Amino acid sequence: EKAVVVIDVVAHAPVARLERQDGFARSVAVDGSRVAITDGATIRQWQVGTWTPAGTLVGHKNIVSTLWFLGDGRLVSAAADATLVWGRDMRLLAKLDDTSMSYALAGSPDGALFATTGRDGKVRVWDAASYRLLLQLPAHHQSALALRFTHDGTAVISGGDDGRLVTWDLTRRVRSAAELARIVRCRVPLRLEEIGRAHV
Repeated sequence: EKAVVVIDVVAHAPVARLERQDGFARSVAVDGSRVAITDGATIRQWQVGTWTPAGTLVGHKNIVSTLWFLGDGRLVSAAADATLVWGRDMRLLAKLDDTSMSYALAGSPDGALFATTGRDGKVRVWDAASYRLLLQLPAHHQSALALRFTHDGTAVISGGDDGRLVTWDLTRRVRSAAELARIVRCRVPLRLEEIGRAHV
């Protein structure tokens, strides 16, 4: 069955068939007015309610693994070849500098951030306005498959093949000079400092 069947849960009856070419819908995203569904390397969109086609996005060379609508209607899509951001008008807005295949995407409730995670197990947090990478967090020892922001946007949570559920606190963006000095002291062995002075 290549079509995605939309079911009215009140009437317990199908109301639409969303036709696709690929046999497996890897990801579905909904923003209130549109639904986007992966179709191999293509993304197909329909209007919610009328279920009329709302455009096709073509830009990936590989099978699209995940989709996410940002709060303003932009769509983020990820495949092995790239992570792309699309406008409501279906124009390609950005290609992220993301070297790892993303398996999961999530946007923050305020729309300021979005995050990706995938094959390398790292969680990457991006600025939704500039598409700049803000944080790269070493969350998992294996692939990560699930990702969400908390309802207040203060943390991002990821789940991976290593069996771990990792929560990152995003509220502390800047560290004081004293905190940085303490981190450096903890990470640089005292013995190396002594050896360095002995050779001076």
